[in-house]
Amino acid sequence: MAEKGMTEQKAELQKKAYQMRIAGMPYRRIGDQLGVSHVTAFNYVQDMLSKLRAESKDLAETYRDMELERLDEAQAAIYANVLKGDLQAIDRFLKIQERRSKYLGLDVATKVEATFPSPIIFIEGKDANKTGTSN
Repeated sequence: MAEKGMTEQKAELQKKAYQMRIAGMPYRRIGDQLGVSHVTAFNYVQDMLSKLRAESKDLAETYRDMELERLDEAQAAIYANVLKGDLQAIDRFLKIQERRSKYLGLDVATKVEATFPSPIIFIEGKDANKTGTSN
């Protein structure tokens, strides 16, 4: 039971440290106000940021899974027409597949290489139209 109380207390300190940091307070001042060192204050803020990142990642994964389910339902609704050769249904099917690929990160970035023309060099005293002669 004491461990749970310590965990709740630490979570509260992390939250307070994070809120103070958001307000622009330096770590030394945060530590002073919370009764801990500035290093501990820094660690509290970093721990809170890690928790927020994990929660955000979980939410994004949940959203992606939900969207993939919707794509499955849309595909199921048109698939019979795709098999019949309905061109509009095939077009929709391909758009669904493109969207699914984006959600799953299956599309590979296209490599683009820039090419530049060779520079033209002008030599003073030479006529470009008449090689070997000078002005």
